[in-house]
Amino acid sequence: MRERFLVQISQKEVFLARIGDDVVGTITLQWSDPVFWNGASPDAGYVHKFAVVRAYAGRKIGEEMLWWAEKQALLAGKKYLRLDCLASNSIIRDYYEKAGYIHKGDSSQTGWRASLYEKHLSG
Repeated sequence: MRERFLVQISQKEVFLARIGDDVVGTITLQWSDPVFWNGASPDAGYVHKFAVVRAYAGRKIGEEMLWWAEKQALLAGKKYLRLDCLASNSIIRDYYEKAGYIHKGDSSQTGWRASLYEKHLSG
């Protein structure tokens, strides 16, 4: 897992959100996801490892980070932004749905049940 994360960093897929000198969040943006979205159209970006530092919760930092990822996907010529989350976590599922993501189904590809979400991007 650590080696995979280091590869993602070296490929410039991992991004940090900062307020001043403080790291307040992280998001990984990739252009494919063969684990959960195998066979899906190639016109999407994929968000992983999305998190906001707990002390900064409630400040709309997560919404800004998703907005940033959506803009990056648009700049890369993508039509969709996709992500997955733990299917049993109703709080994060509600969060994504309020942010405009549509539930596209569930998957158990990795031994845990994930809910798959997609947002159509418009420029």
